[in-house]
Amino acid sequence: MFIDILLWQLDHLPPASLVVVSGGVRGDKEFFGRLRSLSMDMDSYAVDVIARPTHPVVPESAEWPRSLLAKSYSFDQSS
Repeated sequence: MFIDILLWQLDHLPPASLVVVSGGVRGDKEFFGRLRSLSMDMDSYAVDVIARPTHPVVPESAEWPRSLLAKSYSFDQSS
């Protein structure tokens, strides 16, 4: 995924938005550090990461799909 983001960056110059939806990046400090660096410059990217919930979510439940967004990270400098 890291290489995909680097390739995406070549095609999308700032300002641009990047949303990463993944369950496989939890606890990856290098990956989060790279995403944070994308948002640090003045003409930066808006970067948001949405991670899979830690508990299983049944599509028929009343919490779905809202519960899929229960854990998110933003590197937005304005907030």
